Formats: sequence, C-alpha cells, structure tokens
Amino acid sequence: MFRGKKVTEFLALAIEFIEREITVTNELISFERNFQNCPLKRETKPLTKIRWTAKQSELVEVLIALRAAKCINDGDIDKTEMFSIFGAIFNFPIRNYYQSITEMTQRVRTEERTHFLDKLKEAFKNYLTGLDKRAEKR
Repeated sequence: MFRGKKVTEFLALAIEFIEREITVTNELISFERNFQNCPLKRETKPLTKIRWTAKQSELVEVLIALRAAKCINDGDIDKTEMFSIFGAIFNFPIRNYYQSITEMTQRVRTEERTHFLDKLKEAFKNYLTGLDKRAEKR
C-alpha cells in the first residue's frame, strides 16, 4: 500500500487536516458560547420596551433597504444576523424573512414594490409640513 516517504507524507497531511479541524471546532464552540451569552439571544426578558407594531414584511422591507443602501456596516452584514438583531431590538422575532423578500420581488413592477417605504416617505413629508406650519405660527 504506502511505503516509506509516502507514508510519512500521508501522515503529515492527515495530522495537518486533523489540527485544522480541531481549530475550526474550537472556534465554533467558542462562538456558540459567546452567542449564548449575547444579550440579544436572551429571550427571558425583552432587550428594550420598543415594539414593532407594523407587519413583518414592512420591517423586512425597511431592513433590506437599509442594507442595500449600505447604511448598516457599509452593507456588509448577513441578512439572518441583521434580522435577528433588529428583531431583538423591536421585540419582534422575524421568521421566514425569505418569504417576505420573495413576496416583494413578485410585486408588480411599479411603486407597489416599495409600498412601505413610500408610506414612510409620505409620513415623513407630513411630519415636516407640520413642523413648517408650527414655525409659521410663531
């Protein structure tokens, strides 16, 4: 089967592989321990008193827009991690977010694709108009 130098080379490669696997396993164990201790992971007590009160698909639309506009970590954030963090902040677990994304992509290719963002834009314009009116009364 193997002889001399080939056995030595094979064993050296096997040892190197096993050492890499041990390192990766230790890193995963360390990550898991840290993740379990993360305050965002705890489900016994809400992280904040803030609650998301709109639909899940609307929160997903906002978060995807923020990620696409590179407003969070310059766009370099895993969607699952982002949804987990913001779900914890808003006391609103985001489940099956990919379904919401799929629904958004299937919307008619008009303004309906950004329904909630358009609604937010109008609400913000109305807010600014209200501020302008109050300033004029002074």
